[in-house]
Amino acid sequence: MASVEGPHRTDLMWGLIRAFGWMDRCLQENLAARGWQPLSRTESSIMLFVDQGTTSPVDIARALGVSRQAINQATKSMIERGLLVLETDPSDGRRKVLGFPPSGEAIGRDAVEIIAGMERELAERLGKTRLEALRTTLAKSWGEVPEIQPSRTRRTTSRR
Repeated sequence: MASVEGPHRTDLMWGLIRAFGWMDRCLQENLAARGWQPLSRTESSIMLFVDQGTTSPVDIARALGVSRQAINQATKSMIERGLLVLETDPSDGRRKVLGFPPSGEAIGRDAVEIIAGMERELAERLGKTRLEALRTTLAKSWGEVPEIQPSRTRRTTSRR
């Protein structure tokens, strides 16, 4: 495999991926320790999206960069396990939206408690000031995805 030429930094992107992986693993392992069936990373991501107000399977698929069919397959299993419900959107009868059923409240409470515990642990490990700066930074809108122009020194090569 050819390497990318020239100096490049991937530490921010890699750090974000690694941090998300750590948090998801922590959540999953602690849910399992409390007796819950493990969730895939896609399933836990779906639950986070629904919790934050993104309830349309199409919007979740777009945000995760996966197919609508992949989200439908994951949510079908979650609906069967009583973690989610799929209902008609009250504002548009042609659309379906995901929500949490009463049967999913217990795992939701455990997840909220675990996430709060993770944040307390990170405050101890990183410091409260750094954790708050990270939270503030990540909460800011990064705007639309920009088109990054190639550098002038880049060699012209075939892309195919």
